[in-house]
Amino acid sequence: MTKLITEWENSKYLCLSSLLFLLPAIYSYYIEFYYYTIGQCIMCFISINYWRKPQYDYRRYIDMFYATLCIIYAIYLTSYVMHNIILLGLWLSVVYNYYLSNKYYYNHNNIWLKYHIMFHISCMFLQLYLFILHHKLRK
Repeated sequence: MTKLITEWENSKYLCLSSLLFLLPAIYSYYIEFYYYTIGQCIMCFISINYWRKPQYDYRRYIDMFYATLCIIYAIYLTSYVMHNIILLGLWLSVVYNYYLSNKYYYNHNNIWLKYHIMFHISCMFLQLYLFILHHKLRK
């Protein structure tokens, strides 16, 4: 049996924070960016599926693979609007929270959970802001 990365008492909060990925999905649907909507919904469901029972198994690898694709795509979208201080702040928040989440997890400090939730929140705001900027560019 594979060891859980964290117990349900902790992972339930990560499931809830994964639901935040639906906010950019709703906005992208509203502005008729349907590919973004589909991608965001897939990200949400993959993340929730992983955090409902987080183990070192195929669901983790799928989550990490798809999250990496989303980050690469976000970098691509960022390339169109690089000179934006808000965007820079959001990227710094994403990287900072992910780094601290991993650092504290591997040092067996439970504060990693808060940083990973903040990572989800930062990603949600980054995606939402990128969609807003691209909607403005499309007009």
